[in-house]
Amino acid sequence: MKKTVRNLVYSVALFAGLSSFAQSASDKVIDDFEKPGIWSWWKSPAYTVEQVEGALKVTITKAGDKTVDNGYNTFGRDLAAEPLSFSKLNVVKVRFKLEGPEGTTLRLDLKDIDDNVTNANSVVKKIAPSKEWQEVYFTFTADKFKQSWPTAGNVDPEEIKEFLFFVNAGNFAKPYTGTLLIDEVVQMSADGIPADKK
Repeated sequence: MKKTVRNLVYSVALFAGLSSFAQSASDKVIDDFEKPGIWSWWKSPAYTVEQVEGALKVTITKAGDKTVDNGYNTFGRDLAAEPLSFSKLNVVKVRFKLEGPEGTTLRLDLKDIDDNVTNANSVVKKIAPSKEWQEVYFTFTADKFKQSWPTAGNVDPEEIKEFLFFVNAGNFAKPYTGTLLIDEVVQMSADGIPADKK
């Protein structure tokens, strides 16, 4: 009986350890799209957004085309109801699939409660088409919290009210058309980034 209890305790502890390895207790899931409704997501004319089978489906049409939003087409997540602090959890992980003829770029800017945006030194990642889920990590170090347009200024890392995503931002010569599926958006610590993703 004691051996059985010990084995049970060990199994529970092992499971808890594996679970914490997969998702740190300090991580904050912004969206996993399991519940109905994407009211907090918005988009500009280059995109349509809808919830499909537990994911956010972003249909992209000529993103980067200078005739639409000057080539800086955005979609985003409103966080105003519960602004985020980036002082400790300064990474945003996006789990995604890209469907399209080729790869492109995904940029993430942060907007604070005074409408200042981290556009002076934006975080931009290359993403490639895949049938499997991939993960990309946007790290916001102290030097990223600067605005250059429309005026120069600082961005408050303690009061972030909005995520601004850009596909193919500023690539005027080659607008991008494809589909981006987002399975999960998580705020996390830089310590949790896999070595091969840093």
